[in-house]
Amino acid sequence: MPKLEYFLVAESMAMDKNRNTVSLFHVMESLSGGSPPLLVPTLVAVSCWKISDEEMGSDFQAALKIHLPGGQALPEEFEESTINFTPHERRFRTHHFVKGLRIDHVGDVKFEMVLNGKHVAEHVVSIEPADQGD
Repeated sequence: MPKLEYFLVAESMAMDKNRNTVSLFHVMESLSGGSPPLLVPTLVAVSCWKISDEEMGSDFQAALKIHLPGGQALPEEFEESTINFTPHERRFRTHHFVKGLRIDHVGDVKFEMVLNGKHVAEHVVSIEPADQGD
């Protein structure tokens, strides 16, 4: 199974294909500044996988699952985003793009990365209430 090197959720990203680099902008750790519902216009979940020689050319499925706070049901279009990939290089990146995520409750949003049906990692973004002193 490929080894996960990193998994982060950010507002946006840029890739330089000539240098094979990725830049993440505004890595999400917490969101505040208003009371729910909160609309997150865009986000990207980026993961990087280290591939062994034996795994080259094999098929894998990387899935992003989103768990919202307060028992909020996830709209069907966000329930699971799966990327099928067949690596031919030592490292392989996956990018899951999400647009228009509505969060109705304060609490933790858990972004879960699953590889071939197995939990691999999670990234938690805290939704915090607005400061009452503002």
